[in-house]
Amino acid sequence: MAAIEIARGGTVKIPSEIRKKYRIRKGVEVNVCDENGVITIRPQVQEAVRLAKKALRR
Repeated sequence: MAAIEIARGGTVKIPSEIRKKYRIRKGVEVNVCDENGVITIRPQVQEAVRLAKKALRR
């Protein structure tokens, strides 16, 4: 788990190792959920499907 700081306007910087792992870059949309007091950020379904297909090709 990485600690991050919330910037002006609520901007959140996702650590580079996580962005690389999930191929999250400028313009990629993610879902933000509040689940019983836990905030989660998840790649949208189509991005997750693309990553799964890539993993299966290996």
